[in-house]
Amino acid sequence: MKNIFTHFFIFILLIFTSCDMQYIEDFVEKEEVVTVPYLVIFNLPYNTQSHHFSDINIYNAAKIVAKCPDYKKIIVLKNNTDPDSPAAAAIPLVYSANNNTFTDTGVFALSFVLDIDFLTQIKIAQNDNLTVDFLIGNAFLDAEPLLPP
Repeated sequence: MKNIFTHFFIFILLIFTSCDMQYIEDFVEKEEVVTVPYLVIFNLPYNTQSHHFSDINIYNAAKIVAKCPDYKKIIVLKNNTDPDSPAAAAIPLVYSANNNTFTDTGVFALSFVLDIDFLTQIKIAQNDNLTVDFLIGNAFLDAEPLLPP
């Protein structure tokens, strides 16, 4: 099962980031890709970096159930040869109650802040009711509709 998600994850990253294959192969050698589920946000501006993210939380109907444990662990993928291509961010999540890896399945609300530069910010609050479908802790979100015009 874990292997299927790894291949699916790589496939999605290839599609949405237009990364060259060598870059993906180097990325896959990191053990985290195989063992940790991710929230992947794709179609991000090229200049996105992991330290631009803050306040990432996952909610059920009652409370925060998961969060990003360490923003330094966010992996940002981009095609370094094409600055016009979008980036993707793979965000690890843990349960807020015990810091174990988030592995739930279902629809959850998401909140986060992404401050890229003076003109580019995505700020999604809990009351914005942005929902994401998770499958064993994995989810994908297209950032393009969230970006400022």
